[in-house]
Amino acid sequence: MNMINNNFHNISFGSNYRYDVTSDNLSQSAKIENQIYHKAGNKVSFFADYTPFEESVKTGVFEKVHISAPDEYDDFIESVLKQRNINFVKQTKQETLNLDNIYSRIILSDVRPNNILVSLDTKKVDELLKQEKDFYIAPNGTSGTISDRYEGVKQYLLTGRDIHATELYLRENNGQLSATIGDGRHRFAVMRDMGMPKIKISLNKESLFLAQKYGLVK
Repeated sequence: MNMINNNFHNISFGSNYRYDVTSDNLSQSAKIENQIYHKAGNKVSFFADYTPFEESVKTGVFEKVHISAPDEYDDFIESVLKQRNINFVKQTKQETLNLDNIYSRIILSDVRPNNILVSLDTKKVDELLKQEKDFYIAPNGTSGTISDRYEGVKQYLLTGRDIHATELYLRENNGQLSATIGDGRHRFAVMRDMGMPKIKISLNKESLFLAQKYGLVK
């Protein structure tokens, strides 16, 4: 999976950086944001994804920090991270929008920890969703969107952060399968429009059974 819809290349963006905050670098990490903001101001964006308590106990990672910045600040940001002995991963816009990269970042939401993350055939799911005309998002977000959420998802993907999986609910009635998205309509639509042949979806046990029965699993 490496094809990207051309309209995503028009987003203004340079590189992003990811690093884990642990007990070993906690004090240094707290100083990084101030140091970078002092020079770059609001041209650089910081995001912190907090690790669930049980996971943090096992891994020692308190949070995952993401920095998005224009290319002109690459050398400066890298020098700050290296100066404070922070192990980081750098990704360019092209790498961040790589479909395999995006696919690997899809995770279960903490809100539905008992659901199951399953890869489903994008086209088959989209055909089911077309039945719900009032909620269906047309290709490239031309209709069915709410406010600027479609564009917001595209911007979010550029941060390199983990992506909460779309929650899909399947129902069967007289041998007919139907589908409803409980959360993540815009996420699904954007990844569909990027050309992802399969997308990891959050399913409950009943929906998983139907997904397997009707051949949606890919």
